[in-house]
Amino acid sequence: MTVPSSRAGRPLAAALVAAPLLYLVSELIVPRNYVEDKPAAELAMLAEHHYAFLAAALLDFTTMVLFAAAVPAVVRLVRGRGRVFIRIAGTMVFLGTMGLAAHAMFALSDLDLAANPQRDAMAAASEVISSGTAAILILVLRLFAFDLGLTLLTIAAWRARLIPVWAAPFGFLALVGDFSPGNYNGILWAIASTAAFGMIALSLLRRSESAELPAPAMLPANA
Repeated sequence: MTVPSSRAGRPLAAALVAAPLLYLVSELIVPRNYVEDKPAAELAMLAEHHYAFLAAALLDFTTMVLFAAAVPAVVRLVRGRGRVFIRIAGTMVFLGTMGLAAHAMFALSDLDLAANPQRDAMAAASEVISSGTAAILILVLRLFAFDLGLTLLTIAAWRARLIPVWAAPFGFLALVGDFSPGNYNGILWAIASTAAFGMIALSLLRRSESAELPAPAMLPANA
């Protein structure tokens, strides 16, 4: 694989680690006792905790921007073994980031609905939006692009010798965490994703720093 310089490798590694950590923060700052499938109750909670959900939506969007920038950069570094596999997985993750960035914008729209005093009408609108075509496409991108792509990405990173074999299942653990029952699935996803991307980032840092170490001086030949 192409080894990035330390000047490029450090920001890339930082983005890979910061993205899931920001998502974890966004999950931790919002209440966990919300009731899904009840638009009126959900809008009431959004109105009550407006700034927490606002910060969470902005953090989610920032997370996807970092992923959209960092994942293709990692994919471009792989030139040898596993380059086709990692390109497919990276493309899937990139497409998923587009859908999840759109989901963050939907969350901001929900906050606007929650701030409107006509709560019953806004609840009806929220129910239509949450079951509409855009919401279905976002769900498809999340499952079949982002989560499945992350599962394949960690396997591809192992095949490209970016991470050890024991780290390859981290992507699958993120998928399982994302679709686990209860209100803590986002937290489980963020923890597993931090482990997955953290291993890739650590590998990039080690390779970039070792590539810039000065070569040992040659001893003069004896006359």
